[in-house]
Amino acid sequence: MVSMSHFEFNIPGRVIYGAGCLARLKEIAPQYGRKALLVCGKGSARKSGSLERVLSLLEEADVEAVLYEGVEADPSIQIVDAGASAARDSGCGLVVGLGGGSTIDAAKAISGMVTNGGSVRDYLEGEKEIAKPSLPYIAIPTTSGTGAEVTKNAVLTNRDKGYKRSIRHFYLIPEAAIVDPELTLGLPPHITASTGLDALAQLIEPYTSKKAQPLTDTIAMEGMRLIGRSLRRAVAEGGDLSARSDMSMASLLSGMALTNSGLGLAHALSHPLGARFGVPHGLGCGLFLPHVMEYNMPSCVARYARVAEALGCDVEGLDEAARAQKAVENVACLVEDVGLKARLGDFGVKEKDLPRIAAESRGSSRSGNPRDATDGELVEMMKNVL
Repeated sequence: MVSMSHFEFNIPGRVIYGAGCLARLKEIAPQYGRKALLVCGKGSARKSGSLERVLSLLEEADVEAVLYEGVEADPSIQIVDAGASAARDSGCGLVVGLGGGSTIDAAKAISGMVTNGGSVRDYLEGEKEIAKPSLPYIAIPTTSGTGAEVTKNAVLTNRDKGYKRSIRHFYLIPEAAIVDPELTLGLPPHITASTGLDALAQLIEPYTSKKAQPLTDTIAMEGMRLIGRSLRRAVAEGGDLSARSDMSMASLLSGMALTNSGLGLAHALSHPLGARFGVPHGLGCGLFLPHVMEYNMPSCVARYARVAEALGCDVEGLDEAARAQKAVENVACLVEDVGLKARLGDFGVKEKDLPRIAAESRGSSRSGNPRDATDGELVEMMKNVL
């Protein structure tokens, strides 16, 4: 962490939060356009009924919807380029993304490519830079984990070359985020668990990042408090709207934290593992987070001590170092309590693959980690979850 004399803080122009707030789409959408590309995943939004509700609200608002379904987990360059072409060909003036983090990110990238042109590959590989504002974009998350509805980055996968990278620009931040906890009530326990642990990593890592700043510190602490009291309950009792509301808010706060203060090693390692072996992002973050915290301890004792308090640990009478260790133990217990028992080997990862994964983890998330790590140290860390 560094002491900042100045910092920048970016969030959407509008955040609408609360049970039932999806209904406000009818009011908000016409303010941005009369024809919308509605971006969805491979069927979960249709199965849950949320797609039908959004289509109905757009129809009531006299906004024509062009449906673009089929966004996969870890969205590809091809799905973004095809979506941008569909929006241009249909004359859409608005993009609406409905789904989990992958769908929200794909729709975000589509909105940027419509106005900036070319293939998103050009931007991922540094050949072009985003220079024009995106098409207006409304993000509607149906999971509680990524916080993608308030971030400036879109994480995409090039399956031909086996990498997972982000395009980033404040032009990509949605005009509006509609965060309705009711949309998460039907999430199965394993998705609730993995996305919830992703959110936790996106709160702890910005809080301990080299780019930590006062606004994100405050946001991160509140998000951790909400997860500490509600993630277990949301997994065990999926219909508990109070727990779901806490998790939706925590996810929202995690997106604000990460987009302004960055991430760390748990995310740096999860990206190449997702691209090469299909390790679900939230699961990877959850598996790595306790080990990353243990590694970072020499640089983060005071901060981890406060993390323990935010998570609700009993730290009465403990000195700072013991409180910090309680934070690590609490996160490890949380991972176990919500049922994340998978190992990297379950996805075909072998020890011989680890040096390559470590090398491919180099980037902004790794560089923001509070304690620098060598590739060799990361290999040893990955062996713990192999």
